[in-house]
Amino acid sequence: MNQEIQIKNQNLTIRFGIYFKVFIYYMIFSLFKKLKKRNYFLPYHLFIILVFSTLIYYYVPYVDNEHDKKSFDSYFSTLYFTTMTHFTIGFGDIAPSGSFLRLITIIHVLIAFVLFNI
Repeated sequence: MNQEIQIKNQNLTIRFGIYFKVFIYYMIFSLFKKLKKRNYFLPYHLFIILVFSTLIYYYVPYVDNEHDKKSFDSYFSTLYFTTMTHFTIGFGDIAPSGSFLRLITIIHVLIAFVLFNI
């Protein structure tokens, strides 16, 4: 009897988890759909953020500057930096100090400004 209750609770928990995930995915999808209606270029913004974060992440191991290696040690920190740079927030907690990474950042900001002004 006690095992049957535990099995039912596990099935209920699994079912609730699946419904919760579907609900979250639906909310994210509907939010993205609404944002896309307001900003036609949203997929391009996301694409540029992913391209530049990947470019920086794969370039950093070949840099001689230890500060850049420590600042961009994970993909998440690189994605954080490119997102903040793209939307011109730029908190300053992570900043490139090498000349090539600064050049990549300048190009990224110019492309972001062009997309915002279209």
